Amino acid sequence: MDSLTGHFKKDSHLQQRKESLVKDFQESFQIRHKYPDVIPFHMQSFQQENIYTVPNLLCLGRIGASPFLCYFIITKQFEYTVLLAIVTAFTDWLDGYVARKFPGQASVFGSYLDPLADKISIATLFLSLYYIGLIPGPLTAIVVARDVGLLSATAYSRYVSLEPPRTVYKFFKITRASPQMSPLYISKVNTALQFILVSTILASTVMDFPLDQIINILSWSVAGTTTSSALAYAIEFFKKPKCI
Repeated sequence: MDSLTGHFKKDSHLQQRKESLVKDFQESFQIRHKYPDVIPFHMQSFQQENIYTVPNLLCLGRIGASPFLCYFIITKQFEYTVLLAIVTAFTDWLDGYVARKFPGQASVFGSYLDPLADKISIATLFLSLYYIGLIPGPLTAIVVARDVGLLSATAYSRYVSLEPPRTVYKFFKITRASPQMSPLYISKVNTALQFILVSTILASTVMDFPLDQIINILSWSVAGTTTSSALAYAIEFFKKPKCI
């Protein structure tokens, strides 16, 4: 009798699991049609659940390196800062290359983790350099505020895209489809200029060559592209349909 009861419980569990997977697929399909620039459909399928990929590990490595970058900058160990910054920049390129070129390495989780790692790295560098007086406060505020705004908009879009009842589990389920804004050209330019500015400032700390004029030009350029990209994303965000 106990064996028979256990058998029925197992069948019930499998049935619930099957219904959950079917529901995930149906919701992914509905989100695909509700949001035209949702992430690629092949990445939404419940079959793509592997998050243990090389690009994701590289992204986590970049995030893990951020506290060390902060420490090296605040303690003015600029040689180590430059070396670690070069390594993180290389892994940033490498994770994108691996995700594009090798089958099974792209993931829903990675589509969120990569830009998050970039934002954490940028925020860490700007705040740390501001702390020791190498980057102006207003520029740091613009950069950080823009990234906080983008993260907030992404979280809101994900929340309203969930099928009722909206739960914390659904929100944080990394294999569930979610609407995403495609990176704008101005945003790519902005990110490149931010890294160039930080690299130039770090280079000036280990070189006996004045780079003040170049840093000043780059700072104004970053302020302009950061503001422009924030406005462009805001326009795109408010043009999207809301389903709350």
